Amino acid sequence: MIPAPVQRVSSVLHLAMGTGMVSVLYFIYQWGQGRCTDEPDFAVGLLPIAGFWFCLGILTGILIYGQKWFSTSAYLLNIILRYSLVFLLITYAMSVLLDYSFPDSLMALDRKIADLPPKDLVWAFFGHTYSYQAFIGWIQVLACCTLLFRASAPLGLIILLGVMSNVFMIQWSYGLCQKFETGIYLLVIAYLLIPFLPGLYNTLISNKASQPIRWPVIPGGGHGYKVVFVCKIVFLLGLIILYYNQTRRFHRYYYANSSSPVIGVWNVENIDYQPDDDTLYQDWKEVLDIQSLFLEKRRFGAVRARDTLTLFEYMIDTTQHRLEFWNFHQFRSFDFKGKYTLITPDTMIYTGTNNKDQIKMILSLDKKYKTIR
Repeated sequence: MIPAPVQRVSSVLHLAMGTGMVSVLYFIYQWGQGRCTDEPDFAVGLLPIAGFWFCLGILTGILIYGQKWFSTSAYLLNIILRYSLVFLLITYAMSVLLDYSFPDSLMALDRKIADLPPKDLVWAFFGHTYSYQAFIGWIQVLACCTLLFRASAPLGLIILLGVMSNVFMIQWSYGLCQKFETGIYLLVIAYLLIPFLPGLYNTLISNKASQPIRWPVIPGGGHGYKVVFVCKIVFLLGLIILYYNQTRRFHRYYYANSSSPVIGVWNVENIDYQPDDDTLYQDWKEVLDIQSLFLEKRRFGAVRARDTLTLFEYMIDTTQHRLEFWNFHQFRSFDFKGKYTLITPDTMIYTGTNNKDQIKMILSLDKKYKTIR
């Protein structure tokens, strides 16, 4: 038996920790998910808020301990934390499933491992194949679904503990700047698992029967539970639809060329360039230095010239076979407009203009640049 003073102190601290964690999750939401949390402003903003609500939780727990409101408050905090985790983690899972977090990159494949900083190395690893991303994303969605229900919440917490531990170790080992956000999620998951520890110990270690946890029930019996069940499903579907609608416009812009038949790295075999007699651009000769074109599935691509990659924007019209390149970061005067013709799946001819100059390029597909997509 735990002595009464120890029981009281632990219960009050548990309530205060829950109050503080609610404020921390709200601060992360206000800070912005995915934003770097190793900045000084993050700690400066987080610590006073978390400390204030933790102290307020201690004061409240001391005042209401032993009353009916104490257990009810602890249960409400449990609900708020579970639903907050669902709200925050479902968006992360959806970003992975929608191929937004780690899109594949042909330009990343062109860089040597020795030249990659840890962040880009992780990006290249996860972006190489979509199946691993989808696996992690669906596991998180499944775990978030189980968190919505009291009976399945322990299963969801155990799953999330494993998934987020893996994410945290990757971020910590490779120095990614979101590691403190993931660490906070791990602390919240561990906090929510505390009431289930005796039952898990009896079931998994000592091979004894576990005692059920007595939660406050909804007045009204079965009908109340049915209404709450429907509300939970609506809440989950609403989160998914909300996140999808928020990112749909971005995806339409960012992945404008995802259905392009010319995605890949095209090596320039020959360039026939005829400058206009009245051209005002003196850097047209740099076109002859173009070695390869990196045509990503996104709106951006890159050109390799003199063994250096330079970004550009491009647009393709598959019905008219038009292909345009502009906004070259290094070659500001370049503005290619023309048409492409696929002679074979591995050979393309591009004819068009650079401003008023005439250009014709014969390109061959470099098959070694390929991700598992």
